[in-house]
Amino acid sequence: MTSHDLQDWSPSRNRDRDHRNDRDDQDDRDDRRRPRDSRPEPEGPPAQRRRTSSAERAPEPSSKEEWIRAQDRLFGHLKPLPNNWIRITSKSSGNIYFYNTKTGESTFEEPSGS
Repeated sequence: MTSHDLQDWSPSRNRDRDHRNDRDDQDDRDDRRRPRDSRPEPEGPPAQRRRTSSAERAPEPSSKEEWIRAQDRLFGHLKPLPNNWIRITSKSSGNIYFYNTKTGESTFEEPSGS
């Protein structure tokens, strides 16, 4: 017997082949159980859903008054801020910063207190 013959008879090699056959048999059974779709094939390319940009959804606020009005729409899911503070999205970084509408102070650290 040659070393090649021994490889053909190795238990792990036979076991791998048996597992492959088991998977193939299972795939065949799964295919038979799946109902066929009776709808006709659509003609032409698949329909593409139109993506809307953020500009199309709602314009980005550009003034203090617009940011004040947009607080609930843009940040209503976040916890309330102390009086006179609003959230603003930075145009340059996209990060949220905080602006005090009374004092004009701005910071990237969330204000505390009321």
